[in-house]
Amino acid sequence: MNTALEVQAVRLTVTGYYGSHVTMIEKLPFSVKAPLLSQTQFCEAASIDMTTANNWVARRVLLPTEIGGRQIKGTRLYSVTKAFEGKLIGELVKFHKIPPSDAARVAEKVVGAGWVGHWTRAFQSGGPYIPSFMLVAWIRGRLAYQQISGDPASGRPDFSSVKAEDVDCFLEHPFIVLPLSQLYLDVFNKCSAILSGSDTDTTDEDL
Repeated sequence: MNTALEVQAVRLTVTGYYGSHVTMIEKLPFSVKAPLLSQTQFCEAASIDMTTANNWVARRVLLPTEIGGRQIKGTRLYSVTKAFEGKLIGELVKFHKIPPSDAARVAEKVVGAGWVGHWTRAFQSGGPYIPSFMLVAWIRGRLAYQQISGDPASGRPDFSSVKAEDVDCFLEHPFIVLPLSQLYLDVFNKCSAILSGSDTDTTDEDL
């Protein structure tokens, strides 16, 4: 048997914005950047409906993953990172009434920061990881956002992880704290279940 493709149960304790709980995930090798998910599977992983996904494509809020460096007409496939972007956009739109185009900018910023690879390796190995959060607020009529780290021991936001001046402006306004690592874990679990029969492999280059 190819041990690289074996499915193993991993027990993780997660403490985050939504409280502390224990979850079971399956450790599966798959590329988080590859177009592996159908649109139906993408919607399941991102916790959105098909109408919303279609609207986002039509409005170019969130497009499917490129295949061979370009969008293929009539083919909609999504990566795990795209599902994470969709989860973040949906969270901001549904629960915090932020316009989809603005929410997409926040999601793109998160995915581009390099945390997804760190969390993926940690969730697959069952090892420790650094939680992360995103502060979001309307400041002087513009959407502002700042990513901060969390305390690995407690899982709570660590406002001292960035410069004080980068956080002070948020403390003067009502702001949202998005539990990024917790939301990614939810997407990762769902994609692991969806792709449980996949024979694709995950490499550091994919992360």
